[in-house]
Amino acid sequence: MKKYKITTLTPIFIQGDNSKNLSIFTDFILSDNFINIIDKRDLENIFTENEHLLNIYMKEVEKGTNLQDFFKKNKIDIEKIRIIKSIPYDKEHFSGNEILTFVSVNGKPYIPGSSLKGAIRTTFFKFLEDTLNTTVSEITYERRVNFNNIEKRLFPKIEKKDLFSFLSISDSNPFKSTDLFIKSVKSVNIFNQRHEEGIPINIECIKENSTTEFSIDIKRVSNMKNNKILLNAETLYEAINHFSKIQIVKELEKLPKENLFLETRNFYESILKEIENNENKKIFIRIGKYTGILSKTILNLLDQNVRINFIKNNFKNFKENNEKFFPKSRLKYYIGEKERFDFGWIVMEEIK
Repeated sequence: MKKYKITTLTPIFIQGDNSKNLSIFTDFILSDNFINIIDKRDLENIFTENEHLLNIYMKEVEKGTNLQDFFKKNKIDIEKIRIIKSIPYDKEHFSGNEILTFVSVNGKPYIPGSSLKGAIRTTFFKFLEDTLNTTVSEITYERRVNFNNIEKRLFPKIEKKDLFSFLSISDSNPFKSTDLFIKSVKSVNIFNQRHEEGIPINIECIKENSTTEFSIDIKRVSNMKNNKILLNAETLYEAINHFSKIQIVKELEKLPKENLFLETRNFYESILKEIENNENKKIFIRIGKYTGILSKTILNLLDQNVRINFIKNNFKNFKENNEKFFPKSRLKYYIGEKERFDFGWIVMEEIK
């Protein structure tokens, strides 16, 4: 197996078990710079010593009183509550009562191999573009889009085995605890900034410029009829960067040329130059949640006419004739004071 280094170029989020999400009523208190996750055993000890206080607490939670205000209101010494982990956050943008947590094992965040493999699989349709357009244009449109069914129907089989059964990807090594950051993100209409959807979502991210390692084992696979290579390291790298290049070019076409999007446009233009000049020695890909429909599906690989017809038939809210306005929403987050719209990018490099 070959080893690879992952560097996060922008924050990434891969959601963990919902039962591990953090609540402002039971799990954490806020300070100026950190989300402080408490040791719940200390809270349980306080309630064991004073059952009346537990009843008060339950009533306060029903009213929407957070843990920190409950402590102050009832003159409970916060110093008695141990902090088991402190994670930095954007105080100015934080809102809401819950934090979605990053996938972890024994409290250590990592990237599952299945997440990487799933993201890579979609890029591999680069080699099926001709078949892709014909098949998608012939599909009987259903009320609900199911890209998984389309992809299963088209993906190559070798001796009745899925082509990607010859590709093994390990889980990454754990990230450092200092790589975590709580981001407050919001879905916005990039063509009408006044139209923001709901309150921010608070997510435990791996921040930009964090690194880890993982391994890939690629078995060389050829077509028995013409000996054409279907899968090896070179075809894999080419497919991933080709897909990412298409994504970036189309995103630059869609993003308004306003100062608000300048940082994001500069970021995409820098990646585009690297993809064009690095001969696939670096592999750029978008992973995780909140990266948008175009990063997770084959839509960008379709011919324009096929793509527009597909969008019109399957996305009833799409009314414009101009494909530029699909999709309208992007995830907005902040790096410092700068607004960004480019969540979820990583770069992979082989370790030699």
